[in-house]
Amino acid sequence: MKNQSYWQLSVKPLVFETLHQSQEDEVSIIGGGLTGIMCAYYLRQSGLKVSVYEAEEFGSGSTGHTTAKITYQHGLIYSQIEQLYDLDEAIRFYTVNKNAIEEIASIVEREKISCDFEWETLRICGSPSQKKNIEKEVDVLRRMGVSLVYDEKECFFEIEHQAKFHPLKYLYALIQICAQEGIRFYPRTKITQIQAHDFSYTLKTERGDTIHTNHLVLATRYPIREVPSFYSVKLYQERDFVCMGQTDDLPSYMYFYQEPLKSMRSYQNHLIYVCQGARVGSPMQSEAYLKDQLKENESFYPNISWYNQDVYSQDPIPYIGHFSRKDDYCYMATNYRGWGMTSATIAGKLISDLILHRSNDYLDLFEPSFHFFKGKWKPWFSHIGYVMNSEIHDRLFSQGKDKQVLEKGEGRILRIHGKLKGVYLDEQGQYHMVDPICPHFKGILHFNKQEKTWDCPCHGSRFDIDGQLLDGPSRDNLKTLD
Repeated sequence: MKNQSYWQLSVKPLVFETLHQSQEDEVSIIGGGLTGIMCAYYLRQSGLKVSVYEAEEFGSGSTGHTTAKITYQHGLIYSQIEQLYDLDEAIRFYTVNKNAIEEIASIVEREKISCDFEWETLRICGSPSQKKNIEKEVDVLRRMGVSLVYDEKECFFEIEHQAKFHPLKYLYALIQICAQEGIRFYPRTKITQIQAHDFSYTLKTERGDTIHTNHLVLATRYPIREVPSFYSVKLYQERDFVCMGQTDDLPSYMYFYQEPLKSMRSYQNHLIYVCQGARVGSPMQSEAYLKDQLKENESFYPNISWYNQDVYSQDPIPYIGHFSRKDDYCYMATNYRGWGMTSATIAGKLISDLILHRSNDYLDLFEPSFHFFKGKWKPWFSHIGYVMNSEIHDRLFSQGKDKQVLEKGEGRILRIHGKLKGVYLDEQGQYHMVDPICPHFKGILHFNKQEKTWDCPCHGSRFDIDGQLLDGPSRDNLKTLD
């Protein structure tokens, strides 16, 4: 079943042609979510020849599956930043995200965008076991000069002047504005190869078309380019379950519950809940179990659900800027950790400033090379150990040798005649067999019984039962086997 959100179902995709010829760009943006479109928006009057390439439809990734809470309070983030860096960096991160909220509001008003934008209060809650962490975050926020209301007894704090909107109405309006200014848009145009030269890049599409560009922007959630920076040692992906339905009891605020992790916002007469998800490739709770977690609101009647996916690392600050120290003309944005609305706005402005050689006070705060060796090493080794488990352990220990052990609707890694195979038995009794090794970094895939997909626990690539790529960073499908 296709993973479609309410946002996708409630609007019609924009009509643009797929790329059908080779061409020259001055700026090529890979990725048609909010990051790529904001970058195009800030470049629309630069005079540069800019093109945006999207493998599917625009907004079909994280932007189209988000809950679209627009906030500078990304969980209990400021106490993390102070601990890892210092209070000054926490203040800078707060300031740039606060400015991003105002920028979104300004764009909505200036461009007259009808996207259901509303100001909203955000409540950050915690269980009794989280009280010390809540108090620590409140203390840091107060020392930063942030206005808030703290309820010690109920273990929550509130901040005003946050916001929410319909993300695809906003995104589509920006695309139309950019198109009128000469930006070129190519949906269903998958980039499969990137070749770097001294001062330019050559891209190849799945159809075989060639694109030559001076500047390359990787706005693909997880960077689809690996060498020379090897972000795979730091980045992984998580997948959350989102549920939406009508209710008779709409709250007057958005909330984010720290543990167990879940969040909520309203849209018109509906509530949108996010339940605690899991790292891609690890077992997820059933949808029935996740919906059961929402029963504290007895008037909530969920009628649509979907999954959202985003990139994480142990660093609380997104990576935005040059792809590597050796790449003056390749840029990236990733590690949004589920908070993409302000992060994408910041990324669009920062990357466009780099391309146009404009000053930006926050370049060093987000520069990926600055963060790469910063902080505590224990969490990084934990991630690397997780990756190595899939690289080595899962190769040695398959889940059986005979496909007859499978029940209908079940998938497993089997060693058949000495070769690993990913085998799925569908409800009609037909076997679907694929090579279970991820093309991206050679990790062994795990079967996701909730969504009937093959998922990579290393970096989050996902494939359907016949090996077709659903989510990157892999750029290739799986091989089908007999």
